[in-house]
Amino acid sequence: MTSGLQVVFQYFDDDGDSYLNYEEFNSLQLATGSETVDKATWPQVCEMFGCASDSGFDIAALASGYEGSSPAQLGKDAALVLKLHQAQQGHLEDGEAEEGDSDESGDLEEGVVDPNDQARVDALADHFALDARKR
Repeated sequence: MTSGLQVVFQYFDDDGDSYLNYEEFNSLQLATGSETVDKATWPQVCEMFGCASDSGFDIAALASGYEGSSPAQLGKDAALVLKLHQAQQGHLEDGEAEEGDSDESGDLEEGVVDPNDQARVDALADHFALDARKR
């Protein structure tokens, strides 16, 4: 399991129960510019990924979802999570891009984080793991 996947999962697992419930999953979808799932189709979506609708997506189910997306998507989402976390902590500098800003090619703006910067993604994963243990 990649650190980027852990970063994304832990960021949106608000209650720290190791599952993305309906609301948490849709928060991830909204933040990453993906379509949300309506309540009526949630059970079918969960079933497609081998998870129960009452608990939601575990990290393996989320990994399966990323397998069906473009190869760079997970890196972009992990970079977005890092940026969101920095914004929550008040670490964005004046002039840095706000949530969802991108250049014309669809890539995240420079200065946010390089999705290929494994050391930075690993550090963020460690931070979220510590934060989750504190809950």
